[in-house]
Amino acid sequence: MIVTLDERCSIFFGDKSTSPISHKSAQHKNFCEDLRQQLGLSHLVRQYQVHKADGWNIESMSQLTSPVMLEEREGDFLITNQPGVGIAVLTADCLPIIFYAPQHHLVAAAHAGWRGSIAGIAVKVLASFTEQYGLDLSQVQVHFGPAARACCYEVQQDFLDALPLDAEPFIVSRGGKYFFDNSLFNKQQLISFGILPENINDHYNLCTMCNHQFCSYRRSTEKQEFKAQTTVVWLR
Repeated sequence: MIVTLDERCSIFFGDKSTSPISHKSAQHKNFCEDLRQQLGLSHLVRQYQVHKADGWNIESMSQLTSPVMLEEREGDFLITNQPGVGIAVLTADCLPIIFYAPQHHLVAAAHAGWRGSIAGIAVKVLASFTEQYGLDLSQVQVHFGPAARACCYEVQQDFLDALPLDAEPFIVSRGGKYFFDNSLFNKQQLISFGILPENINDHYNLCTMCNHQFCSYRRSTEKQEFKAQTTVVWLR
């Protein structure tokens, strides 16, 4: 599904139907080349995601070595101000977060699993926006894509052990199990850093575990070759 934010920015939210092969497959780069052409992009860039809170800022076309760049760098967010460059994240229960600053013609895409969320990946993107571009955060739009929601996102002891105190309100206890509201946690971090609540759009933040139209790692029976949906944002 393509969401056009305005005449200068669009988002592609993938699902199971647009994710025919595993990203670990040798054919995945061909799939990404097809997607690049379908979206009319000059480049499509995705990093090797490591569930942390580091990223890459693409400020010049000279940083790009080929039309499709996959996993040539480690990181979990991308920022660009270059028209025609699609920046992408892969998710299969983790939260894809898209940032758009129309006044500065700037976008970012973040992969926020629970580890990245606790490490403050959303805030680190915003910090890059303010430090490098001097943005007024009240003008920044944020869009959440499909991800595991609190209805299904069960967490185990390793998560609870790593949990900072400020994240405890986002744990739901139900039937002797614990569930994490990753979307709400990131939303609160964004608001605390200066994003206006009305500028956070969660319309596309459907649960990947409840809705079988999406790829879900937790629901998948093929953990080694699981499929994941691609989220892409680009400028014109």
